[in-house]
Amino acid sequence: MLKTRRMLIAYPVLGSEGLQSKISTHFGRAPCFLAVETRDHACQAYATDELRADGECAPLRALARLGVREVHCAHMGRGALQRCLEHRLQVFHTTASTVEAALMARAAGLCPDLPDEALCAGHHDESHHC
Repeated sequence: MLKTRRMLIAYPVLGSEGLQSKISTHFGRAPCFLAVETRDHACQAYATDELRADGECAPLRALARLGVREVHCAHMGRGALQRCLEHRLQVFHTTASTVEAALMARAAGLCPDLPDEALCAGHHDESHHC
């Protein structure tokens, strides 16, 4: 029997509410990340502070070690994007408000690469002003 490899997607979220978790407007400011298995949508929340290494804006190394292959977000800093690419994480854009809606958009092929206008130059609050 052929085994398929599991595929995990990470979403920056405002809290741990499973697939109903609200997606943070900015990757680097999210208090949590939700790792979602693409086959069965099993998910696990991780507090950003638990995953973050000293000097990291976002816990990219830890997400990659967990097996995350894709990151879906609305906005991200240029440095975080570069670090995602260094960790071989693909980055996609989502405008969905919940993880469930984002998964549906992905299944429909509606998640493009993160566009230049979604890249941010600096830190700001959750209301987002890129």
